[in-house]
Amino acid sequence: MSDRPIAVGDLVQVLHQCCYAEHIGKIFTVSLLYFGCGKCDFCRTDHTGVPSAHLDGAEDWGFRRSWLKRIPPLDELESTKTDEPMKEPA
Repeated sequence: MSDRPIAVGDLVQVLHQCCYAEHIGKIFTVSLLYFGCGKCDFCRTDHTGVPSAHLDGAEDWGFRRSWLKRIPPLDELESTKTDEPMKEPA
């Protein structure tokens, strides 16, 4: 599996949020990558200079990229080779 960084258009799952856990566990598409430029309006966590992403369908929320897990496309998963031997059924 590829460990490439999150890019616009990728599917991601939200693993963390600074406040209000309403988006944790949900899957979104990345629409914009940027560096944070201020504090959260609700909890005042400072996101200045932090690599962040805007997600389609997540209203006006911005998420630190470190809080997101990239979901690789199926063709990436299918191209992954494993060296595990096949097990015979019991």
